Amino acid sequence: MPSLVFLAALACVFAGFSSVENARAADAPPRCQMLDVDHLQASIADGSAEWLTPEQFQFARALYMLSPPVSQDVPYGDKAALVKHVGDPDLVGAVVFVDGVMTCERLGVVPGVKAIFDDIKAGKFRRLSDPS
Repeated sequence: MPSLVFLAALACVFAGFSSVENARAADAPPRCQMLDVDHLQASIADGSAEWLTPEQFQFARALYMLSPPVSQDVPYGDKAALVKHVGDPDLVGAVVFVDGVMTCERLGVVPGVKAIFDDIKAGKFRRLSDPS
């Protein structure tokens, strides 16, 4: 059985690695590129993308910050679109954060998270009295 001193030292080492990783992620330049506005508008018109509501946008920002590697800052942009994803079988879409004419940071969306986005858009709340 490992001693408490050993476990405490191990925890400090992992905490140090985590701090280095977070610092490196925070110092990384944003991954932004020019937005093809016509393409995005066409995607929204044909239903393969949709603008997030303000509530969904705030949820996406929080989710982005908590997804590995954990970020110390919110993603760039003042709005976001949910784009249906067809390339990865584990993802149903991706949130693309939009800052003016630039698209920045992307966040993959799995089916369970897509359901939460849908609930937020519909204004649904979970209550303690709701069945599990």
